[in-house]
Amino acid sequence: MHSSPASVAVVLLARRVLSERPGLLPASIPDPLAYYFLDEGQGFALKDFISGNDDGRVVYDEGHQTVAYTEPNWTDDDFFGTAIQCGKKDTEQKDTLELADVGYGHTGAWSLSLWFRHDEDDFEGSEREQFVGHGDALQPTSSANQFHVQLELSKVIRTIVYQASTDTVAVPETHDTNWHQYVFTANPDYAEGGYFVYVDGVQKDAGLTTTGAFDPIGTIRLCGRLKPAAWEGGDDGATAWDAERYFLGKVAHFSVWDSAMTPDQVQALHAAYLTAAPNGTGGARSKSRSPILLGLIIVSAVACALLLVLAYVMWNRQAVKVVATPVAAVELVTVGDTPVGVSKAETGAAVTE
Repeated sequence: MHSSPASVAVVLLARRVLSERPGLLPASIPDPLAYYFLDEGQGFALKDFISGNDDGRVVYDEGHQTVAYTEPNWTDDDFFGTAIQCGKKDTEQKDTLELADVGYGHTGAWSLSLWFRHDEDDFEGSEREQFVGHGDALQPTSSANQFHVQLELSKVIRTIVYQASTDTVAVPETHDTNWHQYVFTANPDYAEGGYFVYVDGVQKDAGLTTTGAFDPIGTIRLCGRLKPAAWEGGDDGATAWDAERYFLGKVAHFSVWDSAMTPDQVQALHAAYLTAAPNGTGGARSKSRSPILLGLIIVSAVACALLLVLAYVMWNRQAVKVVATPVAAVELVTVGDTPVGVSKAETGAAVTE
């Protein structure tokens, strides 16, 4: 029996309803477009929890290494359990992460979150540290459709976006070797035309945005600055990592949304990590259903069941033969002057009265 278009539609809806997201996310938080735990513990591949694919990778510039690069710096961590360490001070090894391009900001509203744990020191000769970068690497960071976060030597956090930049006041606690969360939101419903930067759930910076779509291209880069190679005598059209802008520290739990979180949602998200993380967030990898669509599961299941029952009944009717009961034929004959009913069986045998 072939499925009807209606039943196929219900199945597809059910699959969407049953989409999975990290279990640590509070119900008030929308579904992210991408979510990387960054806790693989070995190898170069980085898995996006939402797509289920290895959409990210640890990369490195061999020319910037002082030792042979054989394996990323996966470390045990007392807060997140396992984390990736971008670089090692004792060997000057430098790691960078590239994550697949994600289409966010379609309506102008979007959010991004990332945890970081800065080392006590910086790399030798560091000019500043490029924490996050997304946009065409062949264009300046101040051009259109670029998003960059830099940790300055002055301890301010610089956010470069919408062809401008703003700085927080100095935040020395972000260099205290503890974990901190950076969150960016743009064009929330309550403040269209603005963006906001939060550190550990508290707003630290704000700036002006455009209200149209925001569409960076290229991979999302963590822990390093990818720039035009031609700026340092390289080939036109090629890119290279900036030797003076590596981030030294750990990163964890990168996520991005196609909507702008409210201050309450940012605080709820931060609190959820504090609850889940003390023993490591392995348990946070448990899957939960989308809170927005969860209520449709029962409706979809019932509708699907009804459609299947209806389809079965319709199919079954075609296979059933209807058998009619023989009905006697009645013929009027005349006996004398009085009409009398005479029955005949369908076989033609006469039945007398």
